[in-house]
Amino acid sequence: MTAAPCRCDGGSYETKEHPFLVHPDCQVHQPPAGHEHPMPGNVLQTVVELDHYQGPSGRYDTEDIDAAQVVTSMVAATWDPTEGNSAQPMHRPVLDIDFPAQLIPSSTPGHFHLYLDREIEHKKYLRLLDALVECGLIEEGYCNASQDRGYTAVRLPWVKKPETAEAP
Repeated sequence: MTAAPCRCDGGSYETKEHPFLVHPDCQVHQPPAGHEHPMPGNVLQTVVELDHYQGPSGRYDTEDIDAAQVVTSMVAATWDPTEGNSAQPMHRPVLDIDFPAQLIPSSTPGHFHLYLDREIEHKKYLRLLDALVECGLIEEGYCNASQDRGYTAVRLPWVKKPETAEAP
């Protein structure tokens, strides 16, 4: 196992559990303890270089939220790191969106409306809707109705969905 340098001073430190770690007393790269996993069940990783995009090298899985630097889209129960890119893990989307976005709770508990402040050409938007249906991220009926009318629409946050009668 090769130790990666701690980015604070170029020294190295490693343990059997983590091939890449910072020095235990490093105040530059060690976050305070007690963080909460933002997507429990997704794989966490430590990363050698966070300042640019990189492939799989220099990334190490960890279960320690306080040592982790990134959360991945990979569902831990389906991920086998020994298979690398040949594995077929399940994903729960984790996206880096570099423009304004809002996730607003719907009046239906546990449901949300996503607002992305980015203009998209009509044909590309329709393809995006189809891809979201294919991935199971939006309902097919919502997609079809939106494509029929030529745009998507959601209720405003203060507008409640009409009550429906219970099925017998």
